[in-house]
Amino acid sequence: IGESYNNLALASYLCQDYVSAEKFYNEINKSTKNQLELLLADIGMLKVCTRSSANKRFYDFETRIRKRLRRLNDEIDALDEHDRKRLTFAESDYHLTASIYYYYMQQDLRAQEELAQIDSYELAASDSLQWTYYEYMMSSVEMLGGSTFEEEVKLEFDSLLQILFYS
Repeated sequence: IGESYNNLALASYLCQDYVSAEKFYNEINKSTKNQLELLLADIGMLKVCTRSSANKRFYDFETRIRKRLRRLNDEIDALDEHDRKRLTFAESDYHLTASIYYYYMQQDLRAQEELAQIDSYELAASDSLQWTYYEYMMSSVEMLGGSTFEEEVKLEFDSLLQILFYS
């Protein structure tokens, strides 16, 4: 039931119906003890907080997410293949969401730290949409390392072209 609520919440979030998304995420907390579903719900709420400028709540959910990730990674051997893939997705989704939040808050170093937690090769192999967003964020938070302004612009352009060609 938790996975169904997460899917409904994601659909509401994508339609920018953040009130309904939050209701579905709250239902997950009431209806299951499954840590993976609760993790995904917390990540979804992190996204809602980013879009609704709920800064204090963002940090509350981020703390919960970090605890859940530690617990799930300690028990990863107990997960089946489907849940392992969902956990991998959840981790990269969390770091992308956090990097976006910190980028919006003009905390570029923190945004870079979040992006550095993502394995881009694993991401490219498992989820092309997330990889595209990751590449976009990499070019946005100046992680490409140009030594001059012109070199930085060239690297950013090359990164964006890579996304275009991949699409």
